[in-house]
Amino acid sequence: MTKQFSGVYPMLYAFFNADGSFDRGAMKAQVDHVVAAGAHGIGILGLVSEVFKLDVTERRRFVDLVAELNAGRRPLAVTVAEPNIQGQVAFARAAQTAGADWLIIQLPSFRGATERDYVAFVGAVAEQVGLPVAVQNNPVNMDVFVSNDALFAMHADHPNITMLKAEGSAVSTAPLAQSGKLGVFGGRNGLEIIANLKAGCVGNVPAAEMAGPLSRIYDLATSGTAEATAKAEELYRTVLPLIVFINQNLTTQLCYGKRLLADLVGIREIIERPPTMKTTPFGLAMLRDFAHKAGLSIPTA
Repeated sequence: MTKQFSGVYPMLYAFFNADGSFDRGAMKAQVDHVVAAGAHGIGILGLVSEVFKLDVTERRRFVDLVAELNAGRRPLAVTVAEPNIQGQVAFARAAQTAGADWLIIQLPSFRGATERDYVAFVGAVAEQVGLPVAVQNNPVNMDVFVSNDALFAMHADHPNITMLKAEGSAVSTAPLAQSGKLGVFGGRNGLEIIANLKAGCVGNVPAAEMAGPLSRIYDLATSGTAEATAKAEELYRTVLPLIVFINQNLTTQLCYGKRLLADLVGIREIIERPPTMKTTPFGLAMLRDFAHKAGLSIPTA
């Protein structure tokens, strides 16, 4: 229950068939890619999974599909975002049955709710599930987030709340990471992965297209040698322009990050669920230029 996880956990994209079902072949290619790229785990049903476009039945199918395709090769982290306690508990238990290793609980949005309400909500879910729990605190892309004191309170009251998925800056997450109370995963597609690790974070949750470079950076930066650390920082400088281009906002991430992942694994057609942002010839040219300079080999057409 108190097991800690660490490393790079790429959050998977959702790929669809024309009939709206999940594209099993594309999803398998994606899972195989992040495993082969050296990722330490797999994350699903985050914002880049387009969870806001999926109903609860589809989200459960997504969990079942990825767990099957992963086949236990990497630890699986499943995001739980139902709007009430009963729904989150039911979804968490279904995810555990499917093969989840830990859970990422998203805070629901309630008008007029206090921070104490959110502490109670997460605690009520955590005490009814049998897996380690992380809380997602995302002031960058979500309307609801809580203070460091609230996160510490959740951990103190519920020992299986052992981790945090933090989307803030390295400076803002450092007090949490250095507390020794919570294992903190940075986000933002690895934008500050070196600073996050220096601050004490245990890992990062990027999108799937950055699985290879960020896993390599993590392994080098945590190896404990000055030479490896220098290599990690050099690789980080190489991939940073690509990260900045993709990570401007969630819409850009889903447009160009998903396209890059598709190129890397050989998915030629992406069937989108609207609303969505469309790529442009200039945008694709910039994407491929940044990817080439980052050492990611992709087709030119």
